[in-house]
Amino acid sequence: MKVFNFREHQPQLVPVEIIPNVLEAVGRVSAILRPTLNQFKIIGREVEFKNIVGSIGLANGDRLVVEPKVESRSNWADSVIQLLEHETRISVSGSRRSGDSQIRNDLSEAVGYEYARRLRLALRKDGPIQIYRRKEFESTRISGQLLVGKWMRKAFAHPFTFPQVKDELSAVNPFTYGLSMVARILSRTVANKHVSAELRELATLAAPGQSASFAIDRSIVSLRLPSQWSAYQPAWDIAKVVLENRSLISESGRNFGLDIAVEPWPLLETLLTRCLEALAQISDGEFEVHSKAKHPLLADSQNVVTNVIPDGLIFFRGAPFATFEAKYTKMGKLPKEAHVYQALATAAALNSPIAFLVYPTECSVRTLQVTGFAGRPVKLVLLGLGMYSYERSQGDLDRARQILSILSSLRGYGVEN
Repeated sequence: MKVFNFREHQPQLVPVEIIPNVLEAVGRVSAILRPTLNQFKIIGREVEFKNIVGSIGLANGDRLVVEPKVESRSNWADSVIQLLEHETRISVSGSRRSGDSQIRNDLSEAVGYEYARRLRLALRKDGPIQIYRRKEFESTRISGQLLVGKWMRKAFAHPFTFPQVKDELSAVNPFTYGLSMVARILSRTVANKHVSAELRELATLAAPGQSASFAIDRSIVSLRLPSQWSAYQPAWDIAKVVLENRSLISESGRNFGLDIAVEPWPLLETLLTRCLEALAQISDGEFEVHSKAKHPLLADSQNVVTNVIPDGLIFFRGAPFATFEAKYTKMGKLPKEAHVYQALATAAALNSPIAFLVYPTECSVRTLQVTGFAGRPVKLVLLGLGMYSYERSQGDLDRARQILSILSSLRGYGVEN
């Protein structure tokens, strides 16, 4: 097996004999991710990946590994996994690989860690999932609902054997099957022996008393997790993605791995949303966060012709104060003109004095004076959120405090101008 390393937006030559395999893999991944932006460009032997990070397995056993185009820390894959939401589309496929083929920043390794964390928390909170199942049985004692017709047909020969039915809570159900199976699959993908052992233990705890070799009906991915078991939703979100792929159940005794790829730009919007939600909590009600929605920009005499949809919106004293546009690109000395026009037009449409352009990089905050918009917006703020160094909870708070500090320093523009 060969590993071909890429960086987003940097074309690279590959051997001509693997081009058919690359084309097949590209089509397969595109069908799963359904990307908003074009992700692949292949000209002759030159292959370029755009708006995708992770690994893609080829039919011949080789792997294509794509790293982020922006500066990132050594363990950027951990940040990517922590930013996954239930609606995030992920390409997951199984692969055979040698024991020494683990790559740095392998998303499959990060998924194993994250799944163990999510499943562990759910089990500690609620124990294994139990749902009501209808059980038919026969007994000499009445402990359920008697099946009168069935009993009468047998009463002459067995008058004291009562066929019955009753509903009872059981940990034997499709959800525990699925969660346990995915834990076992992921236990074979992580290089860390302690995490692998924990995943095997979690597989047993999630489905107590069930065989490790049970069969999985993959139609369970369409089932909705019962609301009373919402603690399992984060783990189930990962489990569904893995179970949707039919090639992931490997023969025993073989080394097994996963190839995982994701479209990164929606993760920046997720990060921004989490930061703004944290900001609302720490601002003591001074700043309000409004949900993503359409706002009219152009209209004719009868209808709205064009809308704007800010990626983030902050209100101050009951009025729009700051709009946010997330751009998955490097922040240069000056922002791209198209991005500037979008950010300023969005702020103007909402009569907001402050417009933000948010980037995935780690960089100093820059504030630019806006002219020509009759005072709204007044300022354009360029902000890097350090997407690839993100850690949940504390990472949200740290970035929220930074944004709060910026907003606080600009509050006068919401009142005086």
